[in-house]
Amino acid sequence: MATVDQNLDAMQLLAEIEDATARLYRRYAGCFSEHQSFWEGLAREEDAHTTWVRNLADKLQAGVITFRENRFAPDTFRTFLGYLRERIREVDAYGLSLSAALAIGIDIEESFVERGFFDVFESDDTRARTTLQRLSAESANHLQRLRAYHQEQRLGGA
Repeated sequence: MATVDQNLDAMQLLAEIEDATARLYRRYAGCFSEHQSFWEGLAREEDAHTTWVRNLADKLQAGVITFRENRFAPDTFRTFLGYLRERIREVDAYGLSLSAALAIGIDIEESFVERGFFDVFESDDTRARTTLQRLSAESANHLQRLRAYHQEQRLGGA
């Protein structure tokens, strides 16, 4: 069984993941001025997610939220954070095409949704549970928007 400190570590890593995702999307906004509003919009929403997750950490410390055992190892969060940091380094060093940026964004949001990053925490507290559900729903929304934008760009010849 995980300790409170391990659970808190997982929650803090999740907040770092949200923050790194926002930073990556901001890098993309800087790379693609024609698509800046799209990427900035996603980045602002990721900033909000970072704040929500950090606020949930207080509830975790109070025992209102727990980490579901055997869902997957907290090291999964560390690995994913490393993936995001590497994508940031790559875009800073080499740049990339809009299509590649959209594919990476899709991959990120698919990971949030398909791996159920927010489902690893559970709570009987209505507000905490609502926040966790909202984080999941917004990740699904980001995934849908990225897929639609990618399709739109491909059809438009970009």
